[in-house]
This record gives sequence, C-alpha cells and structure tokens, in this order.
Amino acid sequence: MVTVNPARALRQEKALGKIRPSIYADLVSIPYRGAANLFEEILAFDRPVNWLMVGGKIWEGDASGR
Repeated sequence: MVTVNPARALRQEKALGKIRPSIYADLVSIPYRGAANLFEEILAFDRPVNWLMVGGKIWEGDASGR
C-alpha cells in the first residue's frame, strides 16, 4: 500500500518504495480472511500480527514487544 508513489512524493525513490536489498522496508503480515474489500479489512485489523519486519529484522509470534 505504501510503495513507489509515496516514495516519489517524498523524493526518496532510491531509499524507499521497493522490496529489495539496500532499500528500507518495514513490513507487516496479516492474515487475509477473504473480505470483498481488502483495504477495509486491513484498516479494521485489530489482532496481533503473525510476523513483522523492522529494519530488516523479522519478529515472529507476539510482535508487540510485550
């Protein structure tokens, strides 16, 4: 959802907006439950995530840090 176009708007195309080596990318994995509107499902998601990546390091399980 936040990739190439926001990177262009910030004039950070060489550092943001892609998933590849040397590009900053924090990612979150949430389960897809088959909703008709994926965007609405993402906005309504309020459960713990399966994994996330921050600064290139993957955090699994309870990624909340608690």
